[in-house]
Amino acid sequence: MAKIMDVDIKKYRKIEKGERTANAELLMNIYNTLEICPSYFICGKLEDYQCLEEIFQKLSEQNQEIIIEFLNTGIKFINQTI
Repeated sequence: MAKIMDVDIKKYRKIEKGERTANAELLMNIYNTLEICPSYFICGKLEDYQCLEEIFQKLSEQNQEIIIEFLNTGIKFINQTI
């Protein structure tokens, strides 16, 4: 995920653990890459997804790409129906 969001892995892990917050640049990278609105991270409920990240990292790069494409398609569909 750090690579996808174009952020240093150490910074990503600190954000993931809640040790630091995401800055505006990172929020825009997330928005541009995954089309997740920054307001979700500012106002929305955030959960601990560490276990999902660990599972994701164990997948092959090909399977990671398939999942990312699937999620992007789902996000686009949701955004079109809102």
